[in-house]
Amino acid sequence: MGLDYISTEIENKIRISPSSFYLLFDNPAKWYKQAVLKQKDIPNTNMVLGTLLHNRIERTFSGLPVDETLEEEYINLFNENVEVNAWDIYEQLNPMWNTVSEHLLTVEKPVEFEKQLVYEPVNNQDVFISGTFDYRTNDTIGDYKTTSSSMSGIKTHHKLQLLLYAYMLRKSGIDIDNIEVTYIVKPKQLKTKFKDCVVQVYREPIVEEDMKYVLTHVKNLATKISMCKANPELVDLFFYNNPLAHF
Repeated sequence: MGLDYISTEIENKIRISPSSFYLLFDNPAKWYKQAVLKQKDIPNTNMVLGTLLHNRIERTFSGLPVDETLEEEYINLFNENVEVNAWDIYEQLNPMWNTVSEHLLTVEKPVEFEKQLVYEPVNNQDVFISGTFDYRTNDTIGDYKTTSSSMSGIKTHHKLQLLLYAYMLRKSGIDIDNIEVTYIVKPKQLKTKFKDCVVQVYREPIVEEDMKYVLTHVKNLATKISMCKANPELVDLFFYNNPLAHF
């Protein structure tokens, strides 16, 4: 049980990741660079902090204590990365964990957590879907998200991710009727006061029309990838830069 995420790779196939599927709508060119050309985003403070909290949650559900030595080794991996502020991480991690650990005492232990899923469509030999979901409680699939702002419900890009997980679980014979996001809102220093970390949980029933919408776009994406594989000149047509995301 470590802090490094190892994704599944299948030779000669492009991986569609549920966690980055929203990029297909936000900036198709960026999605293509990440998924096909393997150009990953540079880790930042929020990503590292989120990974550390995820690991603590996983260890708690596994009955293991926090491993601060392992965490320090992980943080030190980013010493040369100017996008990762170790001071901020050490300052926020334990106060946030105090809130999260108290929350975990109030919830049902998941029947599954940190489980990797893989699905290979039978009608397309060029792609597969793979990702790791955070937790499942019976018919509900859930994810933890670290955020800087309070939420009023499940964000659309998180819904896309969870619907894909739900689809893969259904294909494996597990009934999933709900999606859920546990938002961990970071503490914030305001002009006049300090706001502590809070945990917000939002659950929604799966709307089958939403599921069909997501699956239609996944199938279209698979077709586009196959067409680009046969004719690379189509890449710029299908996976264009979104000017609104560029500026």
